[in-house]
Amino acid sequence: MLPVSTPPNAIAFSTGRLRIADMVGVGLVLNALGILVLLGALHTSGAALFDLYELPAWSNATAPPGSER
Repeated sequence: MLPVSTPPNAIAFSTGRLRIADMVGVGLVLNALGILVLLGALHTSGAALFDLYELPAWSNATAPPGSER
């Protein structure tokens, strides 16, 4: 997102054709898209893979004794 983050960014910035504001704008858009993709993946396939909608028996204070897996 900034010129010092990677060598290719530093090389592109050193040409003088790019401003920091240009790089920050594109970086913010890419960061936002990445967050949206990760959240979408977590709520779709992540919930099924990691059983996110089920409360584990060991953390349920109201579960009867001996109901742990």
